[in-house]
Amino acid sequence: MKNFAAILLTLLALTAVNPIPVQANADERIEANAPQLKAASGYIELTVSSETTFTFHIFSITGQLIKRVEVSDGSLQVELPAGCYIVKCEKWSKKVIVK
Repeated sequence: MKNFAAILLTLLALTAVNPIPVQANADERIEANAPQLKAASGYIELTVSSETTFTFHIFSITGQLIKRVEVSDGSLQVELPAGCYIVKCEKWSKKVIVK
């Protein structure tokens, strides 16, 4: 019964979440030097286009820290198993689905 409840809560959370917004909300500002996140099959790509070093924290949907990486002026591909993740840095926090 506990597994069923956990699965049901996960599915409800997934249906209520937009993985990566295509457009910013009117009240959300997009900074020119903000890091970028792109999801692909089996990995995510983190891109930083400034000389600033950004620390990214990648969490599972249950809140466990999966990886912590630092990126400065370039891109980095982080391999991840299929699933839902939350990626946080100093500038933003985004939800992403890796297929």
